Amino acid sequence: MSETEETPKLEVEAVAILSSPPKELATKLLDKVGYVDRLVLYSITPKAGTQMVTFSSLGEILKFLHIYETSSGEDGVLSEESLINVNYIDLNKLQNWIDETLGDKELAKAIREEIGQECDHSNFQDIVQHFNKHISPVKTLVEKRIKQCNQVAIEENETK
Repeated sequence: MSETEETPKLEVEAVAILSSPPKELATKLLDKVGYVDRLVLYSITPKAGTQMVTFSSLGEILKFLHIYETSSGEDGVLSEESLINVNYIDLNKLQNWIDETLGDKELAKAIREEIGQECDHSNFQDIVQHFNKHISPVKTLVEKRIKQCNQVAIEENETK
């Protein structure tokens, strides 16, 4: 490569690096929480309308999050193309649940840093833009944490 040529730059989604969780936390994150500690979310469908959905684990929430690619090529959940079924989660509520109920301060902090300032919940367009901008990195953080927890569980079983 000559001195005048630039090295090609790859665009990489910036997602925080999480340290491996301790065994006790990994176990808690993979287990279900009790009835009173569930996270309540909503799913919207044209036929059924808005339905309350409750979640007892991080894994259940991960399955709930669908990311659609819009015709403009951007990831998003809230778009005209995804109106068959919309699964919305208030990312601040998720971050608080992970922090306070599950006790994963590191994951909660990484999500808080990703989502930044709360959006204006009185403005639907602001909600949509904020959600679509941050859902993919937040989902990636949750996926990474679950993989780490599974690895901790595997290592724990191997030492027994």
